[in-house]
Amino acid sequence: MEFLLLVAGVALLLEARRSSRSAGHQRASWTAALSTDPTPVAEVVGMAEAVRAELPDRSLFQRDVAVTGVAQLDDGAKLTRTPVSDEPCIWFSFLRQLRSVNSDGDETLTEKQSYHSGGGFRLVDPAEPSGASVVVQMTGAQVQDVPTRRTSAVSELNMLAGLIGRDDEEIITEQFIQPGQPLTVAGRAKISGSRVVLVPAGAGVPFLVTGGTRGTAVRTAQRQQSVLAQRSLLTALAGIGLLVAGVIAIIV
Repeated sequence: MEFLLLVAGVALLLEARRSSRSAGHQRASWTAALSTDPTPVAEVVGMAEAVRAELPDRSLFQRDVAVTGVAQLDDGAKLTRTPVSDEPCIWFSFLRQLRSVNSDGDETLTEKQSYHSGGGFRLVDPAEPSGASVVVQMTGAQVQDVPTRRTSAVSELNMLAGLIGRDDEEIITEQFIQPGQPLTVAGRAKISGSRVVLVPAGAGVPFLVTGGTRGTAVRTAQRQQSVLAQRSLLTALAGIGLLVAGVIAIIV
């Protein structure tokens, strides 16, 4: 028993150390990605065109940027609609969760379904909507401060659940981007075929699509990293507690 306490304590301390390093790395990545002035769409496209003209290897053009513009439908794409609120948009995400509260007041939130519309959209200069554009490929993007609709409904099983002391509620959250939505996108610009696309830069590096200001995005990221840091601290304290308990058990 004493040995198990020691092993569990060491495992928790190692997990706390890993989580703390991960939180620090992500915080630095967010800050670096959003601390510089946004690059205009036309400038990003111009840099890519210069590389295309001078170098045969297009993969040499990869630049981490924060680009500000407005969202527009991609060439040949059509408007879609959010599944529940029926809002017209060029991209949406859908999340269905089940909120359960038992007779003791303990609450759990369980993800039941999540998906997003496929493809991406163009980001253009609002002053020249028919001019240069970059394509935002939304896979892996973290979306913030865009129109959101939340609906909730009591589960069909709620009457039965009430008999056993549970209260279940289904929560549906839809985020969506509409044509003309002002956005800031922080990611990696690269050449794909004849176009410039924005994609994730890599593991641990943010790919952010936000309808808010850079300052709002940075504050949101800082709050998220603060939560991670607090969890790491609690994990470390639990590990220390188990180690102390194991040592005391051995001595006694």
